[in-house]
Order: sequence, then C-alpha cells, then structure tokens
Amino acid sequence: MKKIVFGLLILVGFYSNAQTLTVTPNGLKDSLNVEKDYVVLNIENKTAKELYDNILKYINLNYKNPKEVIKGSVDSDFIKFDTYVSDFPLVKSMGTRMDMGTTYTTILTFQDNKIKYEIVDLIMKNKNGGNQAIFSGSAMSGFAIYNKSGELKRSETKIDIERYFNNNIKSIIEASYDKAKLKKDW
Repeated sequence: MKKIVFGLLILVGFYSNAQTLTVTPNGLKDSLNVEKDYVVLNIENKTAKELYDNILKYINLNYKNPKEVIKGSVDSDFIKFDTYVSDFPLVKSMGTRMDMGTTYTTILTFQDNKIKYEIVDLIMKNKNGGNQAIFSGSAMSGFAIYNKSGELKRSETKIDIERYFNNNIKSIIEASYDKAKLKKDW
C-alpha cells in the first residue's frame, strides 16, 4: 500500500511540475510564465546529442514525408519542422462545429537534459474556406478565442488547443527517452 501511495505522489509531482502551454489573447504561452512563448522540458540523463537523435527518430517514425517537413536542423543543437493537422480542434460558430485545417512549425532546441519547445507560425483555417481561428480580435477578423477586451469567448476551443499541444509535449518527452520504438513483431 505504501508503494502505491508513494508512486501516486511521484506521479502527481511530475504532472504538477510538467511544462504546459496555455492559450492567451497573445497566443500560446508557458502556463507558468505567460511572458514566455515557449516551455523548457526537463529530460533527465540525456545529452543534447541523444535528445536530438531521439527526436529525429520520432519525426522519421511519425511523419509521412520526414525529409519534407524538416525545415532546418543542426546536429545536437536544434530541429525545426512543419506539421499539418487536418482534424485540429474544431471551432463552434452559430451552433455549428467547423473543421479547422491547421499548420504550425515546431522549433526544438537542445541542451543536455533540456529541450526548448516552441510553436511558431500557427495558422488555424476553416477547411471549407472563410475565417481563421485567431487568439484575439473581433468577430469580423475571424473566429476569435478572446475578444478585443481579453474576455474568453470560445472556452471549448481554448481547451481543445491546449489539450492538443500539451499532448504533443508529452509525445516529445516520451520520444526524448527513446520510447518511440519500431514495431519488431512482424
């Protein structure tokens, strides 16, 4: 029983200290410091080279055309890659949920035991044409998550975007520990 309680305490401690992103009127920000538009992931006992290699392996395993999505890299230093998500979190407008096709660029910078995780060039477009989802603005400028006054207007969209990127962070952390394995049961 003591082992179970101890394990739960460690797990709760891990997630309470986990780096996450939050949606603000000014874009994606570190949930612990909204002045920063990136999070630093602490990855124990891994060199910058190991982190770089493990993330490169992750990209090669998870992207259809890895050579096309990687937009820049320097061995052991950084990787910059593009992602397209056809079924990104949906936006509700006038009671209708709309498909948003989303593109974004991830920049990962490596140091021993650390990865700086940054999302840039995030574009969330209605797949059927029309408006984009935007972090802040008026109804005339797009599907605003926050209005011009900073009042949250689309809480469900905010939660969906945060969930998507925070799950992405979890995937990057797992890949950092080389948990992205090839299936060898063929």
